[in-house]
Amino acid sequence: MVYSWFLYPLATLGLEQLLRVGQLAVRERCVQLGKAQDDFHAELSALVSAKILSTEDENRWLALGRLCDGRDFLAGVTLLDPGQAIGTLRLITDRINGLF
Repeated sequence: MVYSWFLYPLATLGLEQLLRVGQLAVRERCVQLGKAQDDFHAELSALVSAKILSTEDENRWLALGRLCDGRDFLAGVTLLDPGQAIGTLRLITDRINGLF
């Protein structure tokens, strides 16, 4: 993402990968708790029931999951501004840190 200041398509690529990292963090936390599921939504529900996540956090994760699954935010978009990508990086980093 640092190099995206020189080549904007790298911001989009970095953000796509970052969303996948977020989903993997949710899965890993569920594995640690012995509550692994085959579905991202079910894993979030398991983390809420284990009081790892609040329902507010669950909604945030669901929104991030929709971005990764459908890539709706990238429909027709070829470039994201590095500033946009960095804002999302901070958001996902905070969410991941909240899991552990």
